Amino acid sequence: MKLHCFKSAAKYESVTKASEELYIPQPTISKQIRSLEDELGFQLFTRRGKHIYLNENGKIFFRYVQKFDNLMQDCQKEILDQNQKADGSVSLLVMSCSKMLPNILQEFRKLYPDIRLYINQSDSFSGNEDLKLFSQGDGLNSSNCLQLLREDICLALPFGHPLVFKKTVTLSDLQNERFIMLKPESNLRKVIDPFLKKHDFRPNIIMEAENPSLLRELISSNFGISIMPAITWGNASAMHIKLIPFDEVGLGRNIYLSWNNDRYLSRSACLFRSFLEKYFENIDKFY
Repeated sequence: MKLHCFKSAAKYESVTKASEELYIPQPTISKQIRSLEDELGFQLFTRRGKHIYLNENGKIFFRYVQKFDNLMQDCQKEILDQNQKADGSVSLLVMSCSKMLPNILQEFRKLYPDIRLYINQSDSFSGNEDLKLFSQGDGLNSSNCLQLLREDICLALPFGHPLVFKKTVTLSDLQNERFIMLKPESNLRKVIDPFLKKHDFRPNIIMEAENPSLLRELISSNFGISIMPAITWGNASAMHIKLIPFDEVGLGRNIYLSWNNDRYLSRSACLFRSFLEKYFENIDKFY
């Protein structure tokens, strides 16, 4: 109980929020933390009135408590595998390919209906997920990373646009066009922006959308043109969008799956990893 109280209070740096999370009265949490500090022989928090802040001792201790939690989780996974339990779980951080996710999950569930899937969509890796699905423009060579797909990134036009009949386009064709793009901090922009800079092209960006779904709707509504992946954002034609490759070579991205080599990867997670590899090998069957 002491560690639970400490972890929650450390996470929020608040006894009040820890109390709300654990459904334990605040005085009890404070008492448990004091008892833990007495047991360790040093303080973990700096206290200023009603506020608490992790001190350097607390930051070190919190880091080791997190490692201990990870070890316990890995231990449970390995014991489940040892006892040949086929109803494990897989946690997946999705930083790319979210449009494909429903079909991926549906196909996996057909094969392994008893494996539970926990999906987290975020721009940051917490380290607690079994697997991470993400994109990157450059190639990666790592023992804990698997390249699933290489896809082109194309010009995206509404069906009524004058350029839709071209087989390819050059950036010079787009000097007077109005662009809608994702936010600069998005993974896709981190691939597109260096490409445009390399070719000394500055698009006239009239709007930056929060997410791919809104961007696609704006393109199909003839609000402007954009640049988008050829495969992982779904069937462009069904969204009344025409994709045209660039004459300039090199605009594309890789889709990767990674895992933490320092953590135990459960049998269920290994099954999902193998499934994703085969899924992307046969992606033409789905899109």
